[in-house]
Amino acid sequence: MKSAFLSFCVLLAAHSLATAQIGRLPLPVPFLPIRGATTVPGHGAGINMDLGSGLLGPELSRGNLIGIAVGMGWNDWFTLSLGNPHASDQTFGRARAYLQQLRLKVPFVRPNGGRLAMAVSVSRSWGDLRLSRRATASGVDLEVFQDDHVGSWDFAVPAEVLVGQHRKLGRTSVFIGPRVVLSSYDDRLQPTGPFGAVLPGAVAGVHLSTFMFEFFAETNLVYVPQHGYESGSYAGRVALMPSLGGTLRLGRPFRWGKKPTSDPRALPGYGGESGSPSSPPPRR
Repeated sequence: MKSAFLSFCVLLAAHSLATAQIGRLPLPVPFLPIRGATTVPGHGAGINMDLGSGLLGPELSRGNLIGIAVGMGWNDWFTLSLGNPHASDQTFGRARAYLQQLRLKVPFVRPNGGRLAMAVSVSRSWGDLRLSRRATASGVDLEVFQDDHVGSWDFAVPAEVLVGQHRKLGRTSVFIGPRVVLSSYDDRLQPTGPFGAVLPGAVAGVHLSTFMFEFFAETNLVYVPQHGYESGSYAGRVALMPSLGGTLRLGRPFRWGKKPTSDPRALPGYGGESGSPSSPPPRR
């Protein structure tokens, strides 16, 4: 009898702990590195690793994000990448709030012998999260704790300039520009409908390119407007959103001072790292 009572107490405590742990696992609006105004890589493929910031849930509280993405660049014309950033904090056992993110960057001002590059960077992020308790046999949801959807558009127009001389083994550049994020958060368990926000701000950073690696240190100043949700009202504020990024580049870097060309001699593996045509043979 005593052992049965102790077993019942253990089960009750476990159930109470599990119930206490059930809470909102917020989906993030990501502020990950935009990687300056140049294509990364200039031509070829790349693997991106990001540590960044995000605004979590309809409360728009600040959180940390981590993400891995694969990308490609074509002849200095554009970069396209697909990744799955997620909040690094664990608030529901081992569950995480994952997103999908598609990013496109197109330079529209190229150096062409100068030192300035400008680009348009656009990304689309989206994700869904449903937490429920299901019947073991039928698989039917007995109770739904959370059913959320988040989507965001991220627009930036960075300008990037070289710092110092352009050396063959590496180069350093800095960039700055406006950045605006449009977010929409939908808690399907609430009758109020989606919550949307416009998050204007600016981004600035440093870009180091060396050998087959690209490194980025960026920061964002973001204005979070006044908003309200079921848990309360939140005053407007300015948030600092830092981020770090690294890329393993499987291809050549962006050509500073070179015009994009369809000449096959300028593609990777021809004429050295810079991608420039080799010099003509000497006359006999």
